[in-house]
Amino acid sequence: MTEVNSGTVDNPELLEGEILEKKMHDYPDGLPWKLACHIFEQCIESLISAREHGITHCNLTPSNIVVLKDDSIKLIGIGIAGCTAEAGSGGLPGSFDYMAPEFARLNGFQGDERSDIFSVGVCFYQALTGKLPYKKFGKAADVEYLH
Repeated sequence: MTEVNSGTVDNPELLEGEILEKKMHDYPDGLPWKLACHIFEQCIESLISAREHGITHCNLTPSNIVVLKDDSIKLIGIGIAGCTAEAGSGGLPGSFDYMAPEFARLNGFQGDERSDIFSVGVCFYQALTGKLPYKKFGKAADVEYLH
């Protein structure tokens, strides 16, 4: 069991659970179907709720999904919500292996429900199969992503 510090500086939240990325390492060929569905139904509900409040996650990866002791989930890493650029990503937000192609294809694209839907789909596929739906980006991820 991992303890994850979440929340804000003024209002921290201690989450007792496991990062989905670690849980997926325990199931190298993919999570059981029912568990994966349970996790990702909650992810989609959380993204819908966030969007209703004008928030786009823009960096949804298995390391930003915490599975709590009761198998409920919390999305973390929303610090770049609103899709501000992260250092080291060539001015693009998020993690390249999970980023929607619209960031490279649409000039000035800042992220919206399409980018979160793409990311949750990649995460779900990876959770079910144990691998990404396409070849993982290498050391020059920013260049590979843009091509």
